[in-house]
Amino acid sequence: MARVVPGLVAFLAAAGFYLLLAGSLSRNELITAGVVAAAFAILVVVLRLRQETRLGLPIPPLTAMLRPILALLTDSGRVGAVLLRVVARRPEGGYGTITPQPFRPGGSTPEDAGRRGLVTLGSSLAPNGYVLEWSPSQDALLMHRLAAVSSSENTEWPT
Repeated sequence: MARVVPGLVAFLAAAGFYLLLAGSLSRNELITAGVVAAAFAILVVVLRLRQETRLGLPIPPLTAMLRPILALLTDSGRVGAVLLRVVARRPEGGYGTITPQPFRPGGSTPEDAGRRGLVTLGSSLAPNGYVLEWSPSQDALLMHRLAAVSSSENTEWPT
């Protein structure tokens, strides 16, 4: 039974996704969804049978999953308040601050380069921050922030 469940789940998921993307429940679409889902389910079962070691993803703690959502909400609130003030007062000139964010860049390994890229991208996608440049001489990221906040104390994965 344990070998059948993943195949059944894969079948239902593949059929559901296919029908969702097709946007139709005509007879031809249902037949096609069944064929595609059956092929996918067979592939899942065969791969699970041939798998020598179980590959599992560790489940992060709940706080690690909720922290980015909370940060997104608080940053959005800060930026929204600043934008409301800007609209109400109509200031002239630029707005925001450029602050250094302490950052330990690491070495020249691919892992360190990947981490630097992820930190730059993640910090630039945040509502209240944008990385202007990485300053290796200061071990810092120069960031433009619309609403003033203190720098993160995490120098590996700053936010």
